Amino acid sequence: MYLPVIITLTCFLLASYTIFPTKLPGEMPIHIAGFPIYKYSVLWSICIYIRILTLVLSSIFFFSTNRERDILVGLRSLHMPFVASYFLGLTLRAAGMFMEDYQIVREAERARGLDMASMSWFKKLKHFPMYMIPLFTLAIRRSEDISIGLYAKGTQIKNIGVRPDYLRSLFKFNKLDVAINSVICVVFIAVAFTSLAFNTFALSHSVVNTILGNII
Repeated sequence: MYLPVIITLTCFLLASYTIFPTKLPGEMPIHIAGFPIYKYSVLWSICIYIRILTLVLSSIFFFSTNRERDILVGLRSLHMPFVASYFLGLTLRAAGMFMEDYQIVREAERARGLDMASMSWFKKLKHFPMYMIPLFTLAIRRSEDISIGLYAKGTQIKNIGVRPDYLRSLFKFNKLDVAINSVICVVFIAVAFTSLAFNTFALSHSVVNTILGNII
């Protein structure tokens, strides 16, 4: 499902750092098919790609293993204002509806005889931005339906004082939760301290960058 996005991201980064390179003073390029390729620019594009890919995969893992209700309970336990938590809940729900609308558009294309399997990767990448127009239209229609539904139920977004919180009554914060959250906080503080004090996670200390630098 996410493979077209990953491939599009790869092509975009490599093309952008090839056409608009980031080069060191005095660095000599390697000419391939008439294009000057700079070693530092290639290494930097791979570094940026790995960072973005890690962020994308972490986001997919997080939202695949956590429900919207779990996130809202955590935010309300931190006493986040109702307006902010409600807006975030609608945003998370809209992401799921976006994927559902994407599948509907894909099924409509298959019903009209479009065979994506027979298309080349270049044509798939060229066809992918065309999804934005129907998806944007469906997103506007969805937002209007949600606003009408909230108005029909009498939901007031403005601050009206203390509200009954039904979700928090369904979950309890036990000792195991305290232990797990404490371990996560300790690991985060340790990583932040080593990064700021000893520059452990700097680009010059990257294992991947060192291996690619030796190869190139």
